[in-house]
Amino acid sequence: MAHDPALLDRLEALELREWTGRAFRYTAARRPPERENTLGARWNPREVPAIYVALEHETVLAEFAHHLDALSPRPSQASFTLYELDLRVEKVADLRDAGVLDHLGVGWQQLANDDFAACQRVGAAAAWLRIGGLLVPSARRTTGSNLIVFPRNQESAFAFDIAAEREIGS
Repeated sequence: MAHDPALLDRLEALELREWTGRAFRYTAARRPPERENTLGARWNPREVPAIYVALEHETVLAEFAHHLDALSPRPSQASFTLYELDLRVEKVADLRDAGVLDHLGVGWQQLANDDFAACQRVGAAAAWLRIGGLLVPSARRTTGSNLIVFPRNQESAFAFDIAAEREIGS
């Protein structure tokens, strides 16, 4: 995939910091929480593996509810696991400010709709630049945040530990 040089320059100009803290993730059928999304989603096209986590418990529940609502038919007895994770991710870019997103070509409308192209361009370029993760606003909860982790860009200080897990129903 060819990347827009101006987008690469804008991403390279961002300050990268280590992010350490508690995060939340749900998975279906007891899949391990460190399993990468390789099918593509809002911030990663198919060729860019990523792990999506929410920074707040309420945000992961909003993301989970949206996931269930999008399933047709909605499962009546599916098994899901909610994980609390302790993470340390190096080289994280914080894109939660609307001005930063706009500068990268992602407006709030593009963030919330189902056309992921603008967000995927940013995620693919960030992964290509070997950025370790992106802090992004949640499209499902206006006060929530997600962390998109690019596992293949992690270095020795990377930590992804399960602090707690419990089954949640559909």
